[in-house]
Parts: sequence; C-alpha cells; structure tokens
Amino acid sequence: MTISSSWDHIDDLIGKLRALTHASRQPSSDLPLEWDRNGVILRNADVIITHCEVNDRHGTGVHMQKMFRDCPNILSIRSEDRYDGRQSFGLLALRISHPDADPAAARLRIAKAMGKSTAGRILCVAYLPSDAHSALALHEQSGAPLCTYIVDDQNICVDRFPDQLLGRLFEKSGLRLVNSPEMREAYEEKFGMPVYYMPPVAPSYVLPRELQTPPADADPAHGVIIGNIWGRSWVKRLCRTVRDSGIRLTWYFPGDRRDLAVSSAELQACGIALKEPVPEEELVQVLRGSLFTVAPTGTLERGDDLRWVAKLSLPSRIIYLIASSHIPVLVLGNRQTAAARFVEQFGVGLVADYDRSSFQDAVRRITAHDENMEMRRRAATAGPRFSDEGAAEWIWKSLAAGRPIDRRFEDLMPQR
Repeated sequence: MTISSSWDHIDDLIGKLRALTHASRQPSSDLPLEWDRNGVILRNADVIITHCEVNDRHGTGVHMQKMFRDCPNILSIRSEDRYDGRQSFGLLALRISHPDADPAAARLRIAKAMGKSTAGRILCVAYLPSDAHSALALHEQSGAPLCTYIVDDQNICVDRFPDQLLGRLFEKSGLRLVNSPEMREAYEEKFGMPVYYMPPVAPSYVLPRELQTPPADADPAHGVIIGNIWGRSWVKRLCRTVRDSGIRLTWYFPGDRRDLAVSSAELQACGIALKEPVPEEELVQVLRGSLFTVAPTGTLERGDDLRWVAKLSLPSRIIYLIASSHIPVLVLGNRQTAAARFVEQFGVGLVADYDRSSFQDAVRRITAHDENMEMRRRAATAGPRFSDEGAAEWIWKSLAAGRPIDRRFEDLMPQR
C-alpha cells in the first residue's frame, strides 16, 4: 500500500465520521461495521474498485457517487491519486497500488490494507492494470463474487491493459459489463466471453415529469457545455470552430484550468466562456432554459490524442443531459464515435464536423423550433429508460445470477 499522506489521514477521519453517522441512524443489530483500535471494520462490504478518487471532478466519479448513493456499506479501493486524495465515497477508502505484476505480492498488499474488513461483493471499474490486480487478489482471498465494468477502453483501441491480465479478470468475473454497444461488440469478439451492456445512468431525482421546453426568448446563438473535455486536441478544434461563428458557448468546467489546452482568455476570445461549477439544481435549470448543448468528441484521425475514448466510450454527460433536461445535443466529431452514434440512434441531437460552416448549419437546424421540439420529445421518451432507480441493486442481482436479471439495458441497444 502507498505511504499515507495528509489527505489519506483526512480520508480516514471522514470515513470514521461517516461510520459514526451511519451507526447513529441504524439499529445496532444491523450495523455492517465494527471498531478496533485501528478504526472501522466493515463486514461483507460492497467493494468498489476504481483507478482514482471518486469525486465530482470526473465522469466516472460522479457516476459512482450517484448510482451508489443509497448503498450504506461501501468500501472504496483506488489505485492512485489524481485529485490530491480528495474523495467523499464509502465508509472506508483505501489506496492500493501494484507497481509489479506479481499476484502473490498483490494478495499481500490487499490483505494488509483490508485488515479485518471483509468483502461481500466486488465491482471493479477497470481502467488501470493495478485495478485488476486488486480485484483478482481480493476475489481469490475472499471468494466474493466479482463484476467487471469497463467504462473507458484501455485494451482495444490503445495498448495500456495487457490482454492476458484483462482476459484473466474477465474469466474470474461472474458478470462483465461495458458502457456502449460498440465496446460490447469489440470485447466479445476479442475475448470470446459474454459481455453485457450497461450505459451510464442518470439520477432519478433529476428526471422531470413533463416535457422540458426553453422560454420563448431563449437565445438560438447561445449554447452550453458541461463537464470535462478530455482530449486536448478536441478543445483546440472546438476553439477554432466556434471562433467568428457568431455562436457563443458557456462551459461549466469542473476541472483544473491549468490542464486546458488553451487559456481561459483564448477561449473567451473564441466565444467560449468558462464558468465554475454550480449547484446541481442551478445547473439543471440552466440546461432546461437553453436551446442546445455541445458535446465535443474525437475525430478518430491519427492526430486525435484520445481516439480510444471517443471510439468506444459513451460519455455519461450525454445521458445526464437528455434525461435531466431534454436538451438537444450537438456532437462535434466523427460519426463513428460512441457519442455520435448514440445521439443519432435516439434522435436526440445532431453530429457536425469541427468546421465553422458545418457547426453553424448544425446550430441553425438544432435550434429550429420544430426540430428542437421533436428532439426534446424523443429525449423525454428515452430519458426515464436511463434512470439509476435500482441500478446498483440491478448490478448485484445480475452478478448473483451470472447474467442480467432483465432486459432493462439490453433493449436499449441498437439492433445488430
């Protein structure tokens, strides 16, 4: 296990405070935890393994926080820190890295880190090889059933996850999930095992009960962007596309501005205003009051720095956008990306090239009243099907059954 830092200590204190809060709300006979002089001991914990901290700075973190928000017995394991150790997820949070590929060493690290805590079920959101080593070691030691969930491909389009290691993880998994139809086909073909579709889901509490329409005076030349844009080349292309187009974008950006490929001033000069994150209630109201949103993705060309993300990974923000606000989505990039295929499959948006003329034409079309309303109606129909209501329990029950317990997500896939 990595050396403790001040943030690790804070994480530990937060975990203990959560445990106390949980204990105060539950009958003593139902407590999933115990105490010893070293702190919290979880029994039969739901172990969630991720590559980094679970927080609101990245899509996977937001997804895990919301989907498992009602689960009281989470033990979180991460492989590394990318956000100064800041995490608010789980009764107990551990950071465990495996710099070598030695299974025996991994088992020793896991045993030491877990202490007296025990695993009841394991979900590995596999991204780094270290995630797989933790999952395999814990599964072999505890016998707890293991589910692997691939959100971002690291094996098909990019060679960052060894075939042998991922194949072993798949073999040991009672359930294998991926977040896009494109990823499912690629992994089934390569590894020859059943892989099932589970798209990102949207929190049920933001799903509106009626069709959301913007006010009559909504500006057709003003769109919004939410979340991170991971490809540096995507940001540069976006800036060139929007510049001098007569269209303005407001970008609610949760990340570190130092990581951007262009400065805030350059973005402003291109017509893109960066904004700090706002409370979810306020963000949803902004989305519902806007005519369109822009979702940049990859071009799949040789110079695309995150081709592997664009090709197979479905951005969770797109699900959130259509489900929470019914807002039409304009995807910038290649039509063969997972994002573009999704909006065209469900008819909830348009796809345009990183070209000023193409962008302007797409904005005119997506803001035209009749087309805009038709896309919203389709989003209102599709949105509830992506609700996270019962999604966590769906994973665990499907893991116990060794297959999806129903066709809740399978029926959302396009026909092959």
